[in-house]
Amino acid sequence: MTINLFVGGSGANFKDPSGNLMQDAFRNEFNHWGIDNRDYVDCIEVQKNGTAQYVQRGSHKNIVITFKNCIYIESELENIGFGLKNAMDLVRRDNGYPFINLFGHSNGGNAIARYLYNFKPNFIENILTCATPYNGKALTVTSSPFLKEVSDLTSYFKPSGNVDMFVGKGNISAEFGNIPNDGVISTDSGQCGRWVYNHYVNVIEGANHGTINTIPEVTKIVNEWQV
Repeated sequence: MTINLFVGGSGANFKDPSGNLMQDAFRNEFNHWGIDNRDYVDCIEVQKNGTAQYVQRGSHKNIVITFKNCIYIESELENIGFGLKNAMDLVRRDNGYPFINLFGHSNGGNAIARYLYNFKPNFIENILTCATPYNGKALTVTSSPFLKEVSDLTSYFKPSGNVDMFVGKGNISAEFGNIPNDGVISTDSGQCGRWVYNHYVNVIEGANHGTINTIPEVTKIVNEWQV
């Protein structure tokens, strides 16, 4: 049995500031991942202190993980990896310790890299990341301390399946000037994934930070995971 974990980035949340569940957030988040029926999806929220808990129970095949009140600054990435491990332990304990496919959007991809670097699990099948700023927003070619640390990750961790990475390109945000970007991160930062996984990063012309998850190349992979 293999379970699919979808790791949300900055701002992905299922609750309002008062802690109430937002049903529209469920629907929007699942559509964001290209998942049609929200009733078949589990949702796990990781607290600031790293504890993980279900906020919705589904079929256990597709599980969305979000990090509450986390802004993904570099100093938080260590705790994010720990929080993702707690969510992973919860999922595997409840489902007979299955293999896992990992899909990270935006900084969710950095949470995955941190988790893999710290814990080197032996049950990961496939890894997919979209619009992940491996080198931060990266208006510079200087490598961040995080990127330096997780570079060449696959020299000591290897999934049993595939690694696929995608980033958009289109000069969407004026903040970046003439630097190619997806509206939120620079395209070059996304391409730094090649240093992490020693694998090619697919650059998608015209895709932005939000739409990259639902391009045909990505939904094809997600659909293959449903088998």
